[in-house]
Amino acid sequence: MIKQQSKPFAFPSSVFFIGIGGIEVSALAKLALYEGARVAGTDLLESGITRELRNFGAEVTIAKTIESISLLAYKPKLIIYSLAVSPEHQLLRQAKKLRIKTLKTNEALGEISKIRYTVAVSGMHGKSTTTSMIGVMLESACLDPLVIVGTKVPQWSGNIRIKKHQVRNKKLPNNDIFVLEADEYRSKMLALHPDIIVLTRVEEDHLDYYKNLAHIKREFRKYVRGLEERGVVIANWEDKNIRDILSRLSDSIVRYNYRDLKIAQKIKKILKVPGKHNVQNALAAYAVGARLGLSEKQILKGLARFKGTWRRLELVGYYKLQTTNYKLPIISDYAHHPTEIRASLQALREKYPKKRLSAQPNKNVVQSIY
Repeated sequence: MIKQQSKPFAFPSSVFFIGIGGIEVSALAKLALYEGARVAGTDLLESGITRELRNFGAEVTIAKTIESISLLAYKPKLIIYSLAVSPEHQLLRQAKKLRIKTLKTNEALGEISKIRYTVAVSGMHGKSTTTSMIGVMLESACLDPLVIVGTKVPQWSGNIRIKKHQVRNKKLPNNDIFVLEADEYRSKMLALHPDIIVLTRVEEDHLDYYKNLAHIKREFRKYVRGLEERGVVIANWEDKNIRDILSRLSDSIVRYNYRDLKIAQKIKKILKVPGKHNVQNALAAYAVGARLGLSEKQILKGLARFKGTWRRLELVGYYKLQTTNYKLPIISDYAHHPTEIRASLQALREKYPKKRLSAQPNKNVVQSIY
């Protein structure tokens, strides 16, 4: 299917971003800069991301109070804002008064997905890693995707890979692949128009928004019903909640499973990141690659190039013990849900089978784990 091309989304000449230091908002800001727009924005705190955006040419204001900021000074034609921003935000009130178009980040991503062959990676766990794996794999196969992900990828030095060239792929009529991490918080994924949906794992999470697991499943059913014509769901068939969500979808399902031992063993031999959960993530990426017409050789070559991502079992340095001169590995990991913590610990035990593991949570407390 060739997606609608009548009114393709493009950033206007001037865009203002509220919450510009956020991982998702900043990726859109970088894309707007690449497309030639004047980019300005505000955030509460200075960070490496805001400094990076300034280096790229964005006008970034750090302000805990924004009463002094006037949109008239920037003359934006579009405002994009994070879902963390209140609808009563002073700049949104200004925009309404000035009749400036506004989009939430997921709405902007939805506009982009309307005109590109879109691979949306969804689920409570593994989204960032799986999205990054798919992007690196497609880049390795010279498919030149646009990728937006909620972490930083070493190969791209950031959270976005911007498409560089026009490529030809007989499987894709519009030859334009968009891979993104489709966040389920507040049902953000419902704004997208995916051709491939990857479902990694579904369970209770974000219960400040979702009422219960049944509510989560209802929203995911709406999501998969929104697949583009001839679209497909690539599903982790080990997950009972995913099986339940897809029970009424008789076709258009590609199942992957850790019990696919032949493929799993091939992946495990070449994968540079440890853990059963990362093999599962790679199995999802493998299925996406096969769907897009890559050979097994191309898929495995691409997955072998994946080096991990920021704050996902990331080796950030070593601490030298004075008594023994042993260099203690320091690893940063974002896991914050019980399922994710168990997976990370299993991966670390696999990588360091004879070592004692200690963890420091966000609080200034060191807690022995093993």
